[in-house]
Order: sequence, then C-alpha cells, then structure tokens
Amino acid sequence: MPHFWKSHPKLSTVGIAAYGVMVLLLLGPYIMPLGRAEPEISAADLMSSTGMIVDIDGLGIYVEDYNPQSRRETLVFIHGLGGSSYSWRLNIPYFASLGFRVITLDLKGFGLSYKDSASDYSHPAQAKMISALLDKLAARDVFFVGHSMGASVMFHFTQLFPDRVSA
Repeated sequence: MPHFWKSHPKLSTVGIAAYGVMVLLLLGPYIMPLGRAEPEISAADLMSSTGMIVDIDGLGIYVEDYNPQSRRETLVFIHGLGGSSYSWRLNIPYFASLGFRVITLDLKGFGLSYKDSASDYSHPAQAKMISALLDKLAARDVFFVGHSMGASVMFHFTQLFPDRVSA
C-alpha cells in the first residue's frame, strides 16, 4: 500500500466509501426494478390515417401505405437507427401527391413495431421481414430509399432479393 494511505487510514476508508457510492449511482438505475408504466399515448393514437399493424410471422409490423392502387412506381422508405416511419413524414406527402405508391415501415424493434429481446434484429433478418411484408402488400419491383442503418437493410434486401428491386 502506498505510504500516503498508511499514514491516513481514514482517507482509505473515505476513498472506498466514495468509490462504492459512485458505483451504486452509476449501476443503480440498471439493476433497480421500476415496475411497468403504461404509456400515456396509445399506439393507435400514434398511427397515421394510412397506418396499420401487419402480421409478419406472428410479429406485428407497423406500416403506412399511401396510394396502394397507384399504377406508378412503389417507393419503400426505410428509416435509420433510432428512427421510425415518422422520420419520413415530410417526404411522404410530396411523393404521394405525385401519384407514387409510398410504403414506409417501422423495422422490427423500432417505432410501433414488435419488440422483444429474443428476436433477430440483424440487417439480413430485417430484409427478409421486409420481403414478407411486401408480399402481404402485393408490392413488386420497388424503389428503395434508405437512411443510415436503413440503407444497410436495403442493401441486404437487394443482395437477397435482387429480382424484387427496381432501384
């Protein structure tokens, strides 16, 4: 033990106590059970007028589908990490007003889509989920727009399902 601590035994006790308090303050929020709080706003209140939950392999995936009967191209918008379909709220009206079919979704684990700790949230798994979602929505030959992590998911989709991608 350094000479300083030997000559001041109270400081070593104070130091250890301070270290313990610091550890408790840093780790306490992660180990303290807080119970379950009900959200103040329901998922239904957060959905847009075109929003719906679509069952994909037993999981609820939130999707918004604008102009589903359009004969123009289908644009699929994929949000980035920490985002949701809400990220595209300023882009959707423009493209929908031009007559495009516009689909935006909350990836599994994000926004209003299903979340749990046991699901596969990898980018290839997200791409496969999008393929199943597009099957349910009868959307073929789509144009993708991806931001951040959404671009990675989009590239995985393109690699796994090249015949389903127009651009």
